[in-house]
Amino acid sequence: LVCDQAGHQNNVRSLPDGAGGAFVFWLDTRDNPGYPAKKIYGQHYNDAGYEMWEENGRVLMSHYNSIIDFNILLNTDGSMILGMITQGASSGAGDTLRFQMLTEAGESGWDQELVVGNAAYEPNAILYLTNFMLMPVDDEYYVFLGITYFGGSNGNRFTRFDNQGNLLGAYDGVPVGYQGYVGATGCAPTYDGSGDFYLYYATGNGSGAALHAFRFNSSGNQLWGPVNVTEGTSGLSYQLGGVSDENGITFVWEGSSNGSINLHSRRLTPTGAFDWNGNTVMICGADGSQSNFNMKRKDNYIYVVWADGRTGTDPGYYDIFAQRMDTTGYLIWQPDGIQVASFNTYIPYPMLEILDDYSIVVNHQSTVAGFMAQMVDAAGTLPWGPEARQISTTAFNPFYQLHKVF
Repeated sequence: LVCDQAGHQNNVRSLPDGAGGAFVFWLDTRDNPGYPAKKIYGQHYNDAGYEMWEENGRVLMSHYNSIIDFNILLNTDGSMILGMITQGASSGAGDTLRFQMLTEAGESGWDQELVVGNAAYEPNAILYLTNFMLMPVDDEYYVFLGITYFGGSNGNRFTRFDNQGNLLGAYDGVPVGYQGYVGATGCAPTYDGSGDFYLYYATGNGSGAALHAFRFNSSGNQLWGPVNVTEGTSGLSYQLGGVSDENGITFVWEGSSNGSINLHSRRLTPTGAFDWNGNTVMICGADGSQSNFNMKRKDNYIYVVWADGRTGTDPGYYDIFAQRMDTTGYLIWQPDGIQVASFNTYIPYPMLEILDDYSIVVNHQSTVAGFMAQMVDAAGTLPWGPEARQISTTAFNPFYQLHKVF
């Protein structure tokens, strides 16, 4: 039991500590029963599962009014960067984005929090902050702020800071990409030593929107884009994702084809040209619906797991399927993927972690069997058998996290 205090503990995040243990973080209302949460708590567990910090967790960051969202990034030296969007007393939405360095012992590493942006009419007409992404590049941290402007338009802004808590980019960030109306957004490093980054997003928040991609330098200057990754297709059916390497960036998205929602993939070179001779690779083209995918890369291999409602699955339920491909677009496992698990699960959110031998562990919550884990080896077989491994019989919130800690 991580915490048994009064109030609500939610929005759980976790990170491996690099030594077989884990850090766990959450929003906590124990000092403000009900809503909203005003504090972020954390706990450190060693490799034997023992608590290393105070019982029921340690306060790591707090705000006088409300914390809307937070996220955390682990550094190679064991320190962490914790960021949060806060809400002021007179605001109904996010009004500041703040960061703090945490030591491995869970202590503040900077004398004061770094504020990188806030909602104000002057000078950037920011109505409120909606979300943020944080990406490490060498000894710096790139910040992508999701913004809603006065008047209702939205977009993304970019800034950066160093590991001493010094803001290196513009306060509030600089606009990157279209500032009008954008949907789901992602970012990725170029891995080529340039300090450049890729930014990509949906051009709207509905079915049929396009997926646009850009390359920017560390000052936020656009080097190329927008490239319409979904050009010539039916566009998005909401979800999109991308993973990059030193030779380009690979995208996967839900798209409509042949009367079904399938998983498609395309790749861009570092110059923004289409790779794979401009072809679209069908990760899964089976009938029915494929959704809620999770993708990760290790070396030149990309793994995708998803919820699959193809013919043969009980109506209203989904199985879990997976595919392994390389960065040339070659599908290593069988067409339309391999079945990882079948537990008649209602809207699962599978997550994956890649092991050193290129096998993967896939976790998902099952309405029948509870919280489940399955292994798939590099050849696409199931060493644990079709029954998988049951972790808990309790139903879980779908927005959990999975990390390799061994």
